Amino acid sequence: MKQCFTFVLACFLLSISAQAQTLTQKADFPGSGRFRCFSFFLNGKMYVGGGRQYPAAPPAMADFWVYDPAADAWTQLADLPFGARSNIRAMVIDGKAYTGLGYDGNGTDPASLHNDFWEYEPQTDTWEQKADFPAAARYQPTMFAYGGKGYVFGGSNKLSGGSGGTDFNDVWEYNPTANTWTQKADFPGEGRMTAFAAPDADGVYVGLGYMSNLSNFFSDVWKYNPVADTWESLPALPGTANVPVVDGGCSFYAIYNDKLLLSNINLNGTAWEDYHTYFVLDLATQTWTAYENANPIGNRDDWAFGTNNNLAYMSLGWDGSTFYTETWELDMADFLTAIETANPGIANINITAANGAITAVIPQEVAQKYAASGLTLALYAMNGQQMAAFNLQQGNQYSMMHLPAGAYVWAVQANSKPLKGGKILR
Repeated sequence: MKQCFTFVLACFLLSISAQAQTLTQKADFPGSGRFRCFSFFLNGKMYVGGGRQYPAAPPAMADFWVYDPAADAWTQLADLPFGARSNIRAMVIDGKAYTGLGYDGNGTDPASLHNDFWEYEPQTDTWEQKADFPAAARYQPTMFAYGGKGYVFGGSNKLSGGSGGTDFNDVWEYNPTANTWTQKADFPGEGRMTAFAAPDADGVYVGLGYMSNLSNFFSDVWKYNPVADTWESLPALPGTANVPVVDGGCSFYAIYNDKLLLSNINLNGTAWEDYHTYFVLDLATQTWTAYENANPIGNRDDWAFGTNNNLAYMSLGWDGSTFYTETWELDMADFLTAIETANPGIANINITAANGAITAVIPQEVAQKYAASGLTLALYAMNGQQMAAFNLQQGNQYSMMHLPAGAYVWAVQANSKPLKGGKILR
C-alpha cells in the first residue's frame, strides 16, 4: 500500500515546535521481513539480498531483490549464487556491486562463516566469483568503496554459543582491476563488527560498532584516508548522564550537504527508545548535534537502506519483536531543515578552550528553553570516563586547569540528554 504522510514534527518531537516535512511510504517489500541483509544503491535502484529472521527459521535467506523508485516497484531477481547468507555487507565500485563473507546460519559450526567474494553486474543481472577474501572468514564486517577500490574492515568470527574467535580490526583493500587483495594499516580502535563507513570526497568516516559478545559497545569516530592509509581520531558522539558516551552500532548513515547523519543507534544493546535520536556531525566544525525523538520511522535494527543524492530509501529491519516489510523515502534536505527548525539554536551551541579555560556560548533561545531544568557541560576522557561537569550560564568561563593535559569529549546536556558535542584540548 502506498501512502504519503506529512509529519508535523510538533506531533512527535517531544515538546518541540517544527515545520512540516514529508516522509513518503512506498511499496512494501514483497518477500519475508528480515534484518541483517545486504543492500546497495546502483543506477538509481536499491538492491537487497539475503538476511535472516530471529529466532525463527530459516536462519539465513538466499533471495535477491531490486527496488525501482521511479516505478515504485520491487522485482525479485535470481537467488544469490552463493546460497543463503546473513550478517553480510556490500559496496559499489565503478558501476558494479561487490559482496561476500557473512554467515549461513549453521549454528556454531566455524564452516558457517565464509570468505568468498562476488561481483554483481546489474546490466546483465549476473554474478561472478572473484578472489577470496584472504583473511579469516567472518560476519558483519564493514565494507566501503573509495577511489575505484573496495575496503573490508573488522567483523568477527565469534559465534554465539561457540568458543574462541576474534573481533577484528584489520583493513583490506580490494583492487577490482587486478582482482587482488592488499592488507592496509589496521584500524586504531578496538576490533568490532557492524561499524558504519560513510565515504566523502576527502576520506571515509568510520566508527561505532560493538563486540560480538556484547561486552563492549563503541562510540568512537574516525576518518580514514585511503590514499595515505592513515587514520584520524574525531570527536566521539556526545554522551548522557547515564551513558557516559553513546554506544553501539547504527543502521542508517549518510553524508549530505557536508553533514554526517547517523540514526537507529543502539545504546548498550537494550534501549530501543534510543533509536529515535538523530546525530548530525558538521564536517566543517567537527561538532555533533543530537536531535532527540527525531527519527520519523521509529525503531529499525539492521535494515536495508540506500541513498541517491538527497533521497534516502529504507526498508525491512526489526524492532525487537516485529520484522518489517515497509519501504520509505526520506528527503534528507527537507528533514535536516525540519529538525533544525524544530530545535532552534542547538546547532549554534559553541564550546571552546584556551589557556586552560573553557568558554561556553549558549544561544538565547536554548538558554530560555532549558532555564528551568538547566544545562550541563560534561567533559569525558577519550575512554568515556567523566572527568568534570559544570552548570552552564550563557557566556561563562570554566577552568579545566585541574585536568591532565590532553583531548576531551565535551557534551552539553539538558535533562540528562545530549544536545551538542565535540572535542577540545586542555
